[in-house]
Amino acid sequence: GRRADYGFVDFVEAEIRRRREEDIGYYIRDIWIDPRDVAEEGHLATALGEIRALQATKQARAGAPEGAGSST
Repeated sequence: GRRADYGFVDFVEAEIRRRREEDIGYYIRDIWIDPRDVAEEGHLATALGEIRALQATKQARAGAPEGAGSST
C-alpha cells in the first residue's frame, strides 16, 4: 500500500510556525535572566555605595574637601 509522508507535513508545519513567529516578532524568546546575577549586581552596587560613604567620612575627618582625591 501507500504510505503517507509525515516528514513533509512536519516540515510544512514547522515552516508555518517559524513564519508566524517572524511576523509576530518573537525574535528574543530564549532569554533567561538569572536572579542570582541580578542579586549579585545589587550587592556590588550596595558595596560601592558603602565604599563611597566610607571615603566621604574619611575625607571629612581629614578636613579634605569632598571629592578631593577621588578618581571618579
